[in-house]
Formats: sequence, C-alpha cells, structure tokens
Amino acid sequence: MTYLQLFIVLSLPVTGLCYATLGAIKLPLSKRIGLDEAKVGGLISAFGLMVGPVIILCGALSDTYGRKPVWMVGSLLVVASFLIFANARKYSVAVLATVLLAVGWTAMINVANPVMASAYKDPFTGSNIGDALFGLGAFLCPLLITFLHNRAGFSKALTFVALLGAIPFALAFG
Repeated sequence: MTYLQLFIVLSLPVTGLCYATLGAIKLPLSKRIGLDEAKVGGLISAFGLMVGPVIILCGALSDTYGRKPVWMVGSLLVVASFLIFANARKYSVAVLATVLLAVGWTAMINVANPVMASAYKDPFTGSNIGDALFGLGAFLCPLLITFLHNRAGFSKALTFVALLGAIPFALAFG
C-alpha cells in the first residue's frame, strides 16, 4: 500500500463523517440550545448553500497553491467546527460551526476527488474505493456520535470527533 492509498483509506471516512454530522447531532444540539425545526433546517440550509461557491473557490485555490494547503486548511476548519459545536450554547454559534464545517468539508472533498482517482493504477478503482470509504464514514457517523454522546455527553463526543478530524490534517504532512 502506498502512502497516498493509506491517506485515502484513513481520510475519506472523515469526509463522510463531516457530511453526515448535522444529521447526527441535530437532536442533541436542538435540546442543548433550544432549537425549533426551522432553525435546524436553517443550519442544514447554511451547509448546503456554502458548498457551491466554496467548491469553485477551492478549485481555483488548489490550482493556484496546490492541493495540500487547501486540504490542510479544510481539515483545520473541520476540527474547529467540531470544537465549536461541542461548546455551542447559542444558535449563532451553531451557525458559525455549520459554516466552518461546510467550508472545511468542501475544501477537503474538492481535493479528495482528484486524489482518490490518482491513488491507484486504475482511476475507477481509486474512485470506487474512495466513494466506498466516504460512504462508510457517513454511515458510521450517527452511530459513533450517538454511542459517544450516550457514554460521555455531547461536548466530549464532539471533541473526540474533532480529534478524528485532525487525522487527515496530520496525514497531509506525509
């Protein structure tokens, strides 16, 4: 296994986890800060609205500065968003965390798509493996967050997830 393949195997589940985070935390976050359905929908909309413009921007930044810096900034934004969610007590703070999550995830996925295709001799193999790993992360996210929330509480659960989010950042140094 090459380092790039290891990077893909360990990082793409985190991108899937990021994508599924709002769905996994919406109930405990709602109880914690008193959100109604409209405000939860607002968070999900904020995430979705950020993706389009940011993916275009990240593509241009990747072309100009390279994929590694865009990936690393995206990873740091994801970690920051989880830590902010872990301590959120107001809706405005949750909105900030959502925007950071969207921007960070979009930066990471913008880099992941071309990288996963180049990690294997056959780009279709790389794409299929990458997509499966992304899906695994998205599938396991609610299970992981629920398990951690029930064992340690909301803040500790998301702090642990932030540590998972730091793995792709650390791997980018390789």
